[in-house]
Parts: sequence; C-alpha cells; structure tokens
Amino acid sequence: MTHYAEIAIDAPLRTTFDYVISQDMALKPGMRVKIPFGRRTVTGLVTQIKTDTQLTCEVKSILECLDQAPILSPDVMQLCTWASQYYQHPIGEVLLGALPKRLRQGKSLNIHSNEASPQRKSGPNLSLNEQQQRAFEAIRNQLEKFNVFLLHGITGSGKTELYFQVIDEALKRNQQVLFLIPEISLSPQTLQRFQRRFAAPIYTIHSGLTDKTRLTAWTRARDGEAAIIIGTRSSIFTPFKNLGLIIVDEEHDASFKQQDSFHYSARDVAIKRAQQLNIPIMLGSATPSSESYHNALTKKYQLLELTERAGNATLPEFKLIHATPQNSDNGLTEETIINIQQHLAREEQVLIFINRRGYAPAWFCQSCHWQANCGRCDSHLVLHKKDKKLICHHCGHQEKITSTCPQCQSRSLLALGEGTQRVAETLENLFANTSIFRIDRDVIKNKNQLEEQLDNIHTNGACILVGTQMLSKGHHFPNVTLVVILGIDHGLMSHDFHALESTAQLILQVAGRAGRETKPGTVLLQTLQPEHPQLQLLIQHPYEVFLKELLKERQQFHLPPFAFMALFRAEAKQIQKASDCLRLIQRLLKSALDPAVMPRDDDTSIIVYDPIPAPMQRKAGFYHMQLLIQASSRQILQKLLNHVLPNLAKNKSLQGARWTVEVDPMDLF
Repeated sequence: MTHYAEIAIDAPLRTTFDYVISQDMALKPGMRVKIPFGRRTVTGLVTQIKTDTQLTCEVKSILECLDQAPILSPDVMQLCTWASQYYQHPIGEVLLGALPKRLRQGKSLNIHSNEASPQRKSGPNLSLNEQQQRAFEAIRNQLEKFNVFLLHGITGSGKTELYFQVIDEALKRNQQVLFLIPEISLSPQTLQRFQRRFAAPIYTIHSGLTDKTRLTAWTRARDGEAAIIIGTRSSIFTPFKNLGLIIVDEEHDASFKQQDSFHYSARDVAIKRAQQLNIPIMLGSATPSSESYHNALTKKYQLLELTERAGNATLPEFKLIHATPQNSDNGLTEETIINIQQHLAREEQVLIFINRRGYAPAWFCQSCHWQANCGRCDSHLVLHKKDKKLICHHCGHQEKITSTCPQCQSRSLLALGEGTQRVAETLENLFANTSIFRIDRDVIKNKNQLEEQLDNIHTNGACILVGTQMLSKGHHFPNVTLVVILGIDHGLMSHDFHALESTAQLILQVAGRAGRETKPGTVLLQTLQPEHPQLQLLIQHPYEVFLKELLKERQQFHLPPFAFMALFRAEAKQIQKASDCLRLIQRLLKSALDPAVMPRDDDTSIIVYDPIPAPMQRKAGFYHMQLLIQASSRQILQKLLNHVLPNLAKNKSLQGARWTVEVDPMDLF
C-alpha cells in the first residue's frame, strides 16, 4: 500500500503538500524531510501520514528523511497548528519558524557543545511579606493544573522574589520552567539574577544569539537537560520534555506582539500552551493590560495583588510640571533643573526619560518653513548632530546635514524638539562635573555594551541616566531617587485607542525606577497638559482605578476587550493599487456576510469598515492602506476570515499589491 506524507514548507502558502513515502522510510509527524518543490529542493516538516491523497496528478516522492525521530513534539505541533489557524498565518511558516535556523536549513540536530554544567549553590529564599505569602500559597496549591494567575504588583513590590519561590517549587517537582521577557535587552540581567539564585541548568533563547548557541539551548530544553529557559517571544514555541510552569513577566508589554510577518501575541500563545499542557501560567506586571485585567475581573484569571513595596521602600511622590517652549531649556524647565541639582548634591542618581532618539525630531527653516523630510516615507528626518546626519527612523534613509535651506538658501535653520542626544548635551553643559550615561539604540549596539553601561551606573555615585524605553523595563537602580519624564503628550492626544493605556503604563514603569530601596523617590512629569483628566486620575489614584475607567470607555464604544478585531493591510508602489486591493477584499468580506452565504446567530454583529490610509501612508517607497473588521465575538470573526481567506490567496485581481491580515491588531491609527 502506498503511503503519503502531508508536508509543510517554509513559504507563504496556506496549505500543505502530499508526497509519496518510499518503503524504506519510517516517517512520523514532526520529522524533517528533503523534497522536490518546483525547480528547487527544500526542507519540509511532516504533519501527517495517510494512505490516500486528493491529488489527481502524479505525486512526487520524498527525497530524504533528515531525522531519526520527530524533532517537534506533538504538543508543539498542536500549538503551532492552533496559532496558524487563530492568527490566519500559513502553517508552513509557523511550523518551520518554530525551529532554530540551522534546523530550518536542513542541518544536523547533533551539535557538540563544550559547555559545562553549572557548579553553583542555590541562593536562599528570602522571607515573604503577608501579601507575597498569600499569593505564593495560592499558586503552589494549584501547580498541577491549568490556571492563569494575573500578578498585579506595583513596581518594587517583590514580584521577582515571588517568581523565584514558585519556580523553586516547580524545580523540586522535576519540572521545567519557561520565563518569558519582552526584550533582548533584559536578558543579561535576568540571566544573572537567575544564576545567582538557582544551581540548575539555565539557558536563554532569543534572536541575539548565534545559531549554534540558540540550537544548543533549544536542544537542551527538548531533551529535558535545561531546567529553566529565559526567552523572548519566539521561545514560546520551544519544545520541552516536562514543562510545568510558564511565567510571562511584564505581560502588558507590546513587544510580546510580533509586528511583522507572523502577527502573534506570545503572551496569548503562552496561555494556550499552558491550557494544552494543563499547567499553570503566571502573568506579572505593575501595569496589567486592560485585556488581562478584564479577564481577572470576570474571573477567567485569578487576580493576585501586591500593593506594597518590599522592604522599607515607599512609592515615589509624583509631581506634574507645566512645560512650555517658553519656560524650557532644550526640554528641561528651571524647576526640573533645580531638582536635579538637589538630588546630585546628595550623591544620588537621576534618570531622565525621553522616548525619542537623536538630537531633534525636525530640521526646520525659519525663513520659508521648509522641513527636512524623508523622500521614501511620510515622515520627518531626525537630526543626529554628532553623526552630522539626518536619518529616517522608519526606513533608515540618511542624508548629510544641510547648512543652508535647499528651498530658499537661507542659513536660518533650526533644530526643533528634543531627543536623547540633545537632552544629554544640555545636561553636560549644566552639570559639567557629573557623569552622564546615555542609553538608547544609537549608543547601545549589543548586550555587552549594555552590561558595561549598567555596571558603570551601579558602581558610580551621583550621576545622570538619559534614555529611552531601554531604561524603563525591569532595571533596578538602588540609588536613583529622581525620575524626570519628558515628551509623553503625544500619547495623550493619539487617535489610537491603545495609546492612552500604553502611555499610562510607560509613565508608571519609568516612575517605578525611583526610590526602590531605602531612599525616597520623586517623579517629575513635564507636560503641556497638567490638567488632563486621565493624567490626573493616573497619578492621584491606584492604577486599577485608571484601568476600570478605561474599561468603561472601551465598553461604551464597543472596543477590545468588549469587541474583536482584524486588520487587513495592503502595500503597493502606487496608492491606487493598494486601495483597489482592499476595495476588492472589502467586497468579498461583505458578500460573505450575506446570511445565505454564512449563517450566524442574531445576536452577533460584525462591521467591515472602508479602507483608509495607514498612519504612515508612504513608507520605504510603498503606499500603505488598511481595512478594519470589528466583531462582537471571536467566533464570528474567525468564521468570516476562514470563509474569505482561502479565496483571496487564489484571486489574481489582487496582484500588484501585497496584503496581510492581523488578528487582534495593536497599531490601528
């Protein structure tokens, strides 16, 4: 009897392919094979073995089996299949994307590593306060079954110590642990903390590693030799021999949502994986996402709260400063400068946060109002003074700084606004005898540079830290007593309903760097809108009060988490082709909503909006349009997408534009 294998390949194709299995091959799902595909030979992954095929043409044979046993476990295959279906992404790209690069290339799984097993002693468990102990008992009593715990702990409340003690319980049961972090920059310090605490094999998995190092960690996890894996979002697809606990730190962070190609949320996939394996998952944050908090309020998740800072630390004092161009020196008001002086005089450290790289966001002619713009994007070029360049932060285009206006030849060119470079320069002039450390992607190119800079900060006395979001997440600076927050007003005025929430989270995360030990902390927030009602609500009340008001607004306007969305995007060299592409998709979607075509319950609603320009209509030479779908239930949204998407892939009328679809989109307007 002839046997066939369904095989997925790493290509944007929404199907698998049947191949004949030769009699000398003992294939199983999860094994890699070499197959002829068109004029090429490619690596594929077996998804199913069967005895018949629907193909009427000649079926090609598998050329070679690359593995002696499945390299992807059934649970990871199941997880990838679910993710492919939910996020409406080609199954081959999801399955092959779950493999390290060397395995996708068809290379051997066998690697030789000289890495020795750790010879360390476990660090002691610290004593927990009453709130921590209650949370610990709640989790420990349910370690053998699926449950989602939302740990809402204010900054400095001891979430990490609670993580460690729960992890210790899992390790005592010979279970493996997956600890997800939002960004690579947090990997070095997180690994150091874990290594100081656990005498167990700990590995990291993220895109900054060499292919060999990543494959080593992946293999150790799969074979059960790694006790703990610390990883960024892609590590959620790592196979484990006995995974018993998943922790998602900073669960609110937008970095857990992949924004290109396969648009998945690692946090949400992690919850699905925990459910499939019947194991607990902890979601931790000082500023939980509205979706997670809503799930806790509706009892889908178990809410655990830590409302006090650990030890003798107290919450920082907040103060809003009305900052205008008239009362600011390159972005810093006189009141802010006086406060910086006072904290430095006490040999304390100051953190200045501004989420904008470069020297200034605009290079402007005062005579004719010309402005340096990117020729490939609908964006301004950012002035990088030290590099003597104007750089587009969207496509990377660079130009030399012009000393005269190309439009009117005037020499009255002006740098408008502030970035980290300009703020650091201003502080160097004001505090010439003080060490100033700048941390952003222009200065920090790799993890070694970040570690070196962090070590310098920790060993220094009075100093000033200037940086972007790289400084806001997870860092512990014991001597930082003053935090200054600049440039957050755009987040208070955005059309995107996500913006207010993410701005509030950013403010509290950055503020949480102040006063984390015995010295009290102060936070100065410079703003053009000190009377903004949501800003006042945020600083005068606990975060959950702000969240509940936010959820009321979302419910009133039928926005997530009270509705569900998908976003079609189209890009083309000509804007008309991008628009035509989405107009055709819109017609197909609306046709499918006919009850005769796709029956649905009377109480479900779904809206297909008209195509509109993307927030940045032109980027890297392409024009971008988008089309939003809003539904009252996940089921009806998925039903519509499942009905329409198979036909879109075959529709030749869509040629000339590239389209994608994102389920649960993050950036809308």
